[in-house]
Amino acid sequence: MSIPRPDVRHRRITAWFSPAQADAMVAIDERFDALKPCDDFRGLLADSERAAAELHDTLRNSRDDAIKLETALKQTTQICIACHKAYRNERK
Repeated sequence: MSIPRPDVRHRRITAWFSPAQADAMVAIDERFDALKPCDDFRGLLADSERAAAELHDTLRNSRDDAIKLETALKQTTQICIACHKAYRNERK
């Protein structure tokens, strides 16, 4: 026998579904909520890969263009800092 959860989502859905169905639906919602940080991390990782590729291309093809180099380096650095702040430096 499952114990009903007191949260608002559970109370709303128990009006339409059995308690067991409501428990399952809330558990699924909680699982998806827990996965959201993974999506954020993957987004930052993809951004960092693009920025690193741009920096690499700039170093290879526009080595003498200081403005392009500085822009590419700043973009890469900002993305790295954002990711490290969220996922490396802040241990939870």
